[in-house]
Amino acid sequence: MPAPEHADSLNEAQKRHLLASYQYADKLLSEVESILSAANSRSPFPRYRPDLSPVQVKIIEDYVARLRAQMVRTLSGLGIEPPEAQFGSLHAIRVTLGFADIAFEECRPKRMRGYGEVPEALLAEMNGAVDELQSLLARLNAFLTEGVRQDLAARLESLERTVADLDTLKSLERIIRERGLVEFRPALAAIVERLESGAFEIAVFGRVSSGKSSLLNHILQEPVLPVGVTPVTAVPTRILYGAV
Repeated sequence: MPAPEHADSLNEAQKRHLLASYQYADKLLSEVESILSAANSRSPFPRYRPDLSPVQVKIIEDYVARLRAQMVRTLSGLGIEPPEAQFGSLHAIRVTLGFADIAFEECRPKRMRGYGEVPEALLAEMNGAVDELQSLLARLNAFLTEGVRQDLAARLESLERTVADLDTLKSLERIIRERGLVEFRPALAAIVERLESGAFEIAVFGRVSSGKSSLLNHILQEPVLPVGVTPVTAVPTRILYGAV
């Protein structure tokens, strides 16, 4: 038998109803925040006019925060825990970008035949526009996939104590950020990671059987690499320092 409900508490069905209603209200508050953001966006297809004063925006944001705080207090007083986030922001953004890619693909002339044939003189231009849009999406996706977790500007600032001159890297980071050149961010991040690690690599290369392995074994004072009359180190080999 189910446990009896206390006379001074909500039953489980009532708790679920209250929580669902608060979640819906919070969704509407998020839409209010989206309207505030969209009204001041640089979108070429604006949906809302920026007809709010800065004071009005601040008051709206303040009341949204107060409404949310009151909902949390009410739930806490009733012993109801708000659910944790179900989705990661990164995943949600990538899924949304996938739908944007589909929307751009629908703008190709071959997809528009149901509305009539596109003039042949416009085929190359329209396909080129779609190619450029999808290329930009692909670059953004590549950046997101790269998984650069920390802001490069902050990481460069933290390196000031250990690296003498970072002006060039900081200038590159600023240019990438200001001009939206996200496809170059992974390359800059790789440089920053190399500086953060404190490690460096030395490449040794030369003709086949010229004694590269023997030289490295002598430098390391250990027979790390195999040697022989015939080539025995035929593939690129990386040696790392560490405990045996």
